[in-house]
Formats: sequence, C-alpha cells, structure tokens
Amino acid sequence: MQGLNIRCDIYARDQQADDAVGGSVRADLLRYARVRARIANVSNPTVLSMQGFEGKDLHNIILYGDHYPAIEREDIIVPRSGRWTNARFKVVEVRFSSVLNGGQRAHIQLVAERLRYAHENIGTAVGAVAYSPAVTLDGAMLPGDTYFTYISVGDPIQVGDIMQIDDEAMVCSALNLGFNFASLIRGYAGTLPAAHSFGASILFRGNIT
Repeated sequence: MQGLNIRCDIYARDQQADDAVGGSVRADLLRYARVRARIANVSNPTVLSMQGFEGKDLHNIILYGDHYPAIEREDIIVPRSGRWTNARFKVVEVRFSSVLNGGQRAHIQLVAERLRYAHENIGTAVGAVAYSPAVTLDGAMLPGDTYFTYISVGDPIQVGDIMQIDDEAMVCSALNLGFNFASLIRGYAGTLPAAHSFGASILFRGNIT
C-alpha cells in the first residue's frame, strides 16, 4: 500500500454532445476533493502473464470515511500525491464498508483500472465541490482583502488551490496552518473580487501547481 497520506480527487464522467465531426466528447464533474486514500496494485495471475496475456492494470483503492455515497462505477480517481500523482483510474467496482460505519475504520474500497492510453485520459474538470472536510470563512471578507481565516476540522487547503466563494474564484498563495490563515490572489479566472459573509462555504476548483 502507498501509505495513509495519499489525497485523491474523484470525478463523475459526464458525456457531452458530440463534436463537429461526430466524435465523443466527455467532461469530468468533480464529486469530491482531497479524499484521504490508500492505493495498491492488484497482481495479474502469473499463469496468464507466462502465457503472454495482457491483463488490466487494476488497483485497490481504499477511501477513508463512509461519507462518499455518490461514488459509482465509471467514476475517475485522480491521485494528487504519492506514486501515481495525476494518473487516472476508472472505477470498476465499489465495495461499501459493512461494519464500523462512522468509526475510525469506516471506509469504502474500490477496484479501479489505471487508464494508460491517450484517448482514455481526455477529460475536462468542471465545477466546484466542497472540501473534505468542509471549509467555511471565519469572518467576513471585503473586496480588497488579500487573505482569509477559515474554519475546518482539518486542513484540506493547499498552496496553489483554486478556491471559490460565492461567485468569486481565488488562489491560495501561502498558508499558516497553525492559525488557519490563507493568503490569496483575488479575482482569479476573470471573476471579480467581492464581499463574502462569515460562514460562507469555501469550495475547491482545482490546483495551479
């Protein structure tokens, strides 16, 4: 296994309208961000390898916690740390934990195929989702503020994260985890700096690093 500190983003595969020449177009809609996970290879049977058969590149992925009910087959897992950073895995089986729901050992186990060919790895991430654990503003923001403090039971924000509050996107340029303090680049991607209220949800849109 690749350790306890792997973080993964999970995307729903969303089929779009065909392109101008009738080709299939797909987008990836972000379901969950920064999920704590473990990943391990599933070995192909040795006898098949000896006979020259090429098996699928399967992996077991364990997601910690029992609060990811929307996961389905065909979803895409993208590790953000560890050996397979930025690789893409397609979920082929979902096994929900049947014991210790809500406890420290609660988990969901996935079997996923690593996508190895260019046409399988085309996808555009769209939308914004809540961090896991959730993050909210610890105080109101003004349009000219270049930082915020946040409330969360963890510290899921990372430097380089593209975040969204209401209709404004912003980038985290520095962090002080001891004080839940984030320095910001405001008005990212053409959005306008705006005022935001105490308790507003801070959403994850991606990472520029």
